[in-house]
Amino acid sequence: MINKTIIVGRVGNVETRPLKSGGTVSNISVATNKKIKGEQVTDWHNICAYNKMSDLAAKYLNKGDIVGIEGELNYQKFTTKEGNQVEKAVVIAHKFTYFPRNNGNPNGNQADNYGNSSEPNYAGLNDDVPF
Repeated sequence: MINKTIIVGRVGNVETRPLKSGGTVSNISVATNKKIKGEQVTDWHNICAYNKMSDLAAKYLNKGDIVGIEGELNYQKFTTKEGNQVEKAVVIAHKFTYFPRNNGNPNGNQADNYGNSSEPNYAGLNDDVPF
């Protein structure tokens, strides 16, 4: 089984806070656009980064930057203060590619990769997949 999500969009907010365990967590909002019946629609995606990824996000990501996020889709369930049960989709970031703004750089925007560069080890999986 594979759970992989890739999102490329513009950074909204990056909120970083410490964890009780001593690490950090960053909640990042990323906007993507699409057209529906000729009208542009913006979707906001919830991204969560932990520890090293969180530190990198807090250091490098700013509102309006273009970023590529690779991670796994997760669903978080919680109860609001009003007592309502809520479930939201969150991408747990494993890697991000940062596209810095040009700012007069003659080489244009250069992408930098941050995060875990090791790919998951799928050795031993059966190659006879029925689909």
